[in-house]
Amino acid sequence: MKIKIKKRIFLSLIANLIVSISLANTSISNDSIPLDASIRYGELPNGLTYYIKPIDNPGAGLNLRLIVKAGIRQEKNGELEFAHITEHLGFVSGKNISRKKSTHLFDEAGVRLSQLNGSTAGNYTNYSVQVSDDNEKGITLALNFFKDILWGLELNEKNIRLERITVFDEANGGVFHPGIHSFHLEQQITGWGAEAPEDFEKHIKTFEHKKLIDFYEKWYRPDLMAIVIVGNIDNIDNLEKELKEKFGTKKRPGIPPNPDVDQINYLEKAPQFYKKELQSDSEHLIYKPLHLSLYFRQFESKKHQNKQELKNQLIRNLFIELLNKKYLQVLQEYNTFTSIRAKFLDPPAALRLEIIPKEGLKQKHLSTALTTLREIKEFGFSANEFNQGKAEYLNSIRETDTLSQFQWKNKIIQHFLYGEALPGNKEQLQVGILQNLNQEEFHREIKNYIKEEPEDISLVAHKDDPALENSEKKVRFWIKEVNNLPVEASAPPKRNLVLMDSSVATALNETPVKDLETEISGAKSYEMENGLRVILKSTLSQTSDAVSDQNSIRFQGFSPHGINCFPKEDYFSALNSTEILRNSGVGKLNKFELDRILNRKRFKGFVSPYIESDAAGIRANITLKDLETALQLVYLYFTSPDFNTTAFEDWKTRQKIYIAYKNNPAQNFETAIREFLPDNDYKPKGQKFIEGLDQTDLDRAREIYNQIFNDAGNFTFLFTGKFNEEVVLTLCQKYLGNLPAATENSSCITKKDSLVLPIESKTFYSVAPLNSTIIKMVYVKESNSSSMDWQEEIKLILLNRIIKESLMRRLRFESEEGGTYSVTPALNIVNSHNYIETPIGFNANPKDVERLILEVQNFIEELKSSPVEISLFEKLKKARLNKKMRNGLTLMEMLKHSKDNSPWLDNDERSAFINTLQPKDIQETARKYLSNEPIIFKMLPKENKE
Repeated sequence: MKIKIKKRIFLSLIANLIVSISLANTSISNDSIPLDASIRYGELPNGLTYYIKPIDNPGAGLNLRLIVKAGIRQEKNGELEFAHITEHLGFVSGKNISRKKSTHLFDEAGVRLSQLNGSTAGNYTNYSVQVSDDNEKGITLALNFFKDILWGLELNEKNIRLERITVFDEANGGVFHPGIHSFHLEQQITGWGAEAPEDFEKHIKTFEHKKLIDFYEKWYRPDLMAIVIVGNIDNIDNLEKELKEKFGTKKRPGIPPNPDVDQINYLEKAPQFYKKELQSDSEHLIYKPLHLSLYFRQFESKKHQNKQELKNQLIRNLFIELLNKKYLQVLQEYNTFTSIRAKFLDPPAALRLEIIPKEGLKQKHLSTALTTLREIKEFGFSANEFNQGKAEYLNSIRETDTLSQFQWKNKIIQHFLYGEALPGNKEQLQVGILQNLNQEEFHREIKNYIKEEPEDISLVAHKDDPALENSEKKVRFWIKEVNNLPVEASAPPKRNLVLMDSSVATALNETPVKDLETEISGAKSYEMENGLRVILKSTLSQTSDAVSDQNSIRFQGFSPHGINCFPKEDYFSALNSTEILRNSGVGKLNKFELDRILNRKRFKGFVSPYIESDAAGIRANITLKDLETALQLVYLYFTSPDFNTTAFEDWKTRQKIYIAYKNNPAQNFETAIREFLPDNDYKPKGQKFIEGLDQTDLDRAREIYNQIFNDAGNFTFLFTGKFNEEVVLTLCQKYLGNLPAATENSSCITKKDSLVLPIESKTFYSVAPLNSTIIKMVYVKESNSSSMDWQEEIKLILLNRIIKESLMRRLRFESEEGGTYSVTPALNIVNSHNYIETPIGFNANPKDVERLILEVQNFIEELKSSPVEISLFEKLKKARLNKKMRNGLTLMEMLKHSKDNSPWLDNDERSAFINTLQPKDIQETARKYLSNEPIIFKMLPKENKE
């Protein structure tokens, strides 16, 4: 056995050497690429790196980040979730600045809860603070916060115990879906990260706290950290000086550990085969998805900031994009439910194929995945595939938002972690490389990434799944058999697909329109000859800091006829009618052909029919260049909807598979609550939705859809974005003006059933695995008005934000006992049953449930009895004032005005009212809407049922 392993290692090294030589054999210069000169970059004497990138984007604020080269992959066996728990401790254990001790400081600096955040990734941990423009206090506070994380954390047993609880809650009590288990096996295969313990709960609750402290002291050191500051910076010299003064003195003794994953150790391992049997109860699942992953090892990836490595990266990215499109194309058949996705590991030491079949593991799944790879190695991608994929990639690079903090922080993090090139003209350099990349060279390069057989295989399946009976020998034999089969180049689709025949489009003439009055400021309203109304609100003359708003247009057409217009027995047929259609297609095009056409047109965004309780219509978010294509789609959705049996059966099965994969008890919980707190706008989820599939009749769904969409005279279309009104109106006259209208106007009057109080608290039991208790406390207030006063709604929204921040502080960050990861208040105005609800939801360990419920009730009583703290109030009020009216929000306000008869408000009028608000107004709002005792709903694990 040792001799065989050594032989494999030797052959692997030779193969890797050959591949490395081949990849290096290109005409591009290997000159080193200097860092973008607009970034102020430096390294302090203690090794801490910093990047300061000014962006001229007024109003976008400043983003400050602390990046630590320690993430999931730096954990050793026995340290699973240590990086995650340490990240949590960074927010609550600071001696000077923390969410536990310093909430008043964050309030005074205007930093909201959502602006102070963190995350744990594969190779790093990230702490982030977002502050507003010219916020010196916020900047200093953020840097002091980072300073505490580096040198001032109180990692005592008590603080660690509290974060064990929150991480266990955040990890869903260790009830993972197959994808998470597959990732854990990947860590075991590569050796990058800790192996998953058999008993996750025992591990989290009993690991020695000293080991976590050792993890922190090993990795949290300045020579493994970077501070990244991106945004509107007035004085970069002063900021750099402050940074140096705060962080330039101390350092940790000793040599830092190497954070880079051990690629060589992985590449030299003998081939591996791992199986994972999921032990959790899955009897309730209709389908039990499994995960099969194949790993084709590559070669060691070096950190090179040169043009060659930049080119290699672009080739890998384009290869993966084209390969995944190829798999989608191969699997584009109705009632085929296998998913295949390709990805390079990071670093790219292996190419991974992830196969998720519905009907168990069969050789045909391997055949589809491997034959496609062999075809690409033998024949390459077609000229059309390559040119289209390359053009899309070029467009995505050209459209990079150079004013986006998100884009810049990502590029800087890649530079810090992996040495990825970050020149001043990176996008231009990438475009130049791709433009010069021809199909022959691309094919030659990607052949080096494609092997016939994977070295490593992992399989995750539910208990008693026959797939688990397959041995490594059998699976590898299947692979060899597949590789012995002949391979041919796939033929392109034979049908010459078009969205709309040119003769049809030509025959559609511009129909007459007449002007209408509208209260929407800056908008114009028209009525088409068929009775359809159009309202155009162009923001062409307005400035926007959102690049997505610059090139996009949003529109929504709605009719007041919705699900409520039909008999109760038709509920699920009506509810699902538009989803069935989207899975079918329009005209003579099925959904796969429709996708191919839109991809060929490089169509961006979506056009989607929908149906709700009191309305139905079409929503769209597209780029301006695609407006005519989008309106052609609208025309076809009205005139040529396709409802066919094959697509319908495919859709039903996909819904069952999706819900089985999500396996989310919270969906069943929310649906159960709606049996007692009815809301016509709520769509059943989870098990209730599955039951509704059998009550969905295809013929009735078609009839309901046609009844609504055959009368354009009932529709109003709203448009907003930076567009030329004349151009948009002309297209509306052509496509919307020619939609069919009924000879008689139909009406739909629905009866409102008021909620009857009081409602008793209820306890439910989960059929899906659940390791904690889900709680929702609902405060209900009856309402007699058909629509809420806008000023009242603003006060309720502000009250909701105050509840969110305050309860997160009390129940998590400032609590001496802990007990929950997240608290989620909401506001729901239920016009269908004349009530307003304020639900407050959270998960908790069973022993903490009653204590946390009491803490929430005590807080609500305090909120009603005394005004909220002024600093918190002013912070959240300012955030509301600064909320920008972007396209999506503008469209929502237009819809409320046009559909629900809400008054139209200019932003100045809204802001003027918000400015008048005082803490006592929120106190009075709390007294009014939180006066009744809460209805307490709980969902417990089913084993707790007596």
